[in-house]
Amino acid sequence: MFADLKNDFVFRRIFATHPDLLRSLLNDLLERSGPTAGADLWAWLFVHAPHLTEVPSDLEPGPYRAALELANKATFTQDELDAYRKVIDEILQVRELVDAKLAEGKALGLAEGEALGLAKGEALGLAKGEALGFAKGEALGILKGKIAALLSILAARGMRLSPEVRSRIEACTDDATVDDWLSRAGSSPSLEDLLTPLPRST
Repeated sequence: MFADLKNDFVFRRIFATHPDLLRSLLNDLLERSGPTAGADLWAWLFVHAPHLTEVPSDLEPGPYRAALELANKATFTQDELDAYRKVIDEILQVRELVDAKLAEGKALGLAEGEALGLAKGEALGLAKGEALGFAKGEALGILKGKIAALLSILAARGMRLSPEVRSRIEACTDDATVDDWLSRAGSSPSLEDLLTPLPRST
């Protein structure tokens, strides 16, 4: 089983002792084709690593595979396992938030169906609510994974975040904005530069 990459202890275990791996990851995030291809892969690992039983066979050799292999709990000492479990509550809080949003989406869909006044409409509304809730919950989980990745990269670079800046980042719900921050997190010279929106081409 693999540890949760959103866990601060796990991130430090991987990258504080393997700085070359962090540089390789940052370079890959910047060089992959497409605006967020590398960010999407890293976010996928952040969300799904705790549920994997082995390294995916189609995950090509490189920084992502190396990071995942270092997150294998079988390689942890007992002290490292204790430290990992100590901070796992933060990850559970994110999952609870996703579950709450999923329930909210289901309730919204059911209410829309009941308003139709027909049994068929009620059934349709329930199905729509379940689908909407799942989509919202999954999207929120991916977004939270990207934000966790962004905060970890900034911490690894030694950038200190004020409570206001951290709150601003964690409260962001615009996927495009988070993708922009994440794609520039490894190269921006300062937090002010990173959080300043780039001018849009007309």
